[in-house]
Amino acid sequence: MIVIADSGSTKTEWALAEAPGDVRYVRTAGYNPYFSTEIPWKEELASRIRENRFDAGSVERVYYYGAGCDREEAKGKAGEALRELFPRAVVSVEDDLTGAAKALYGKEKGVALILGTGTNAGIWDGTQITAKSMTVGYLLGDHGSGAVLGLRFVKAWFDNVLPEEVVSAFREKTGLSRQKIKEKVYLEGKPNYFLASFAPFLLEHLGVRAIREIVEDEFGRLFRVDLEPLCRKAGKKEVRATGSVAWHFREILEKTAREHDILLTRIIRYPLEDLVSMHLDLPIQ
Repeated sequence: MIVIADSGSTKTEWALAEAPGDVRYVRTAGYNPYFSTEIPWKEELASRIRENRFDAGSVERVYYYGAGCDREEAKGKAGEALRELFPRAVVSVEDDLTGAAKALYGKEKGVALILGTGTNAGIWDGTQITAKSMTVGYLLGDHGSGAVLGLRFVKAWFDNVLPEEVVSAFREKTGLSRQKIKEKVYLEGKPNYFLASFAPFLLEHLGVRAIREIVEDEFGRLFRVDLEPLCRKAGKKEVRATGSVAWHFREILEKTAREHDILLTRIIRYPLEDLVSMHLDLPIQ
């Protein structure tokens, strides 16, 4: 019996797997050690395990792929929480880019992209990530991410360059004023999650030139700054992607890839199902 997790900043998808035909999927809060000192999924997962009548004591292996788990300190903290929940299991903790690359490429080589609340990309050699784009967060980078798209939208509103009908539609849909946005960004926790929550609104209004230009400009930066250098280093003009922004904005992402002479050959919304298929084929040691 194994447990597999794909954990991003916003949510964590879990697979409780006993056999290929017996897999239960649950969702909990996400976790990123760069933005939070606590692990919000721990108690929530324990509750989900009880609800599903899943025998945590019989789990032999746990494979956890988490945002921000590229540092030993973060790996250790997540691993400790998992060993408390699954006391007999051998626990493996790796970063979410490794999980995405495994799901997208398996043992093939290529450039893997995560485009969701944040952005991460790297070169996968079939066994490990050998090079990565610089991950500096939504204020300094994360080009094309949900958080940055939301930030660009808010800036455009505050700079009075958005059509009034778009602003009115946003206010009506969210109930947010400029003052309330300032309070949430500057005074409350996790402003990146808050800003990323505007992505569905942008998706609904891609027909508005000002909105589409924000998305196209950010995706252009993503390719110029992050993906083109990785492709040159990998010697391969191919990218495969996962994440909510990549999935929902794929029409513009694919168009931008063509403009940069890069093949975007695969986009998956969630990597978890591919990871489940892969790990269920692995022998339990």
